[in-house]
Amino acid sequence: LQIHYNNTAGHTDAVDRSGVALCTSEEPRPNLASTLWLGSVDIDVPAGESREVVSDCDTTRLPEPVTLLLNWPHMHEAGRAFKTELLRGGTGTPETLVDIAAWNFDNQIYYPHEGGIDIMPGDVLRTQCDFTNETGNRIVFGEATGDEMCFDFTFVGAVP
Repeated sequence: LQIHYNNTAGHTDAVDRSGVALCTSEEPRPNLASTLWLGSVDIDVPAGESREVVSDCDTTRLPEPVTLLLNWPHMHEAGRAFKTELLRGGTGTPETLVDIAAWNFDNQIYYPHEGGIDIMPGDVLRTQCDFTNETGNRIVFGEATGDEMCFDFTFVGAVP
């Protein structure tokens, strides 16, 4: 779990009342699932310029197939477009998993895949983030809203 706040106004009286409750069990759950992230931290967009950041996730080290349940793209305010594709065997014709032609920082939603998509060892998941820097400062990777991120948080489960 990660939550990051960006208090750009510098409010000194801001109070967070978030909480987390965990449920544990001695017995393993019948279905295993995990959250993995795709993307890149290699972001460098000079003032007034646009950049495309592309990152490949090679799954050859997967011990077994997994089922992709959903994608949850994340960029900040300089983000313009976002795409994640699946290349079967690493070289196949790209299958689009998520394609957001007009990124909206204020409308970050997840994209479920009904029935899931089986990801096999050797497949490649390619994530592309397009940025336009309309500020007078260089934009690099970081947690603040004025910085940038290029992540696709994916929820995966074991193939039954």
